[in-house]
Amino acid sequence: MSTSSISSSMHSQWQQFQQEVQKLGQDLASGDLSAAQADLVTLRSESQFSQLFDQLGRDMESGDLPGAQSDFFLLQQLLENNSSPER
Repeated sequence: MSTSSISSSMHSQWQQFQQEVQKLGQDLASGDLSAAQADLVTLRSESQFSQLFDQLGRDMESGDLPGAQSDFFLLQQLLENNSSPER
C-alpha cells in the first residue's frame, strides 16, 4: 500500500470517527441516552480515548446526563487539540 493510500485511509477513518463523535454529541444534547449509548459502543471499539468513553458510559448508564455532557465536552476539547491523525 502506498503512502498516499495509507494517508487517505487514515483521513477517511478520522472523518468517520469525528462524525460518530458528533452524532454522540447530538444524541446527548437531545437527551436520547439510548441512542448515545449505542454511539458509545461503536466509539469505544475504535478509539484511543477508551478511558474517557468508559467514564461517559458509566455516567449514561447511571442516568447522569450532566456528567455525560461534561465528559463529552472534555472529549471535544481533546479532539480539538488533536484535530488530525498526523499529529
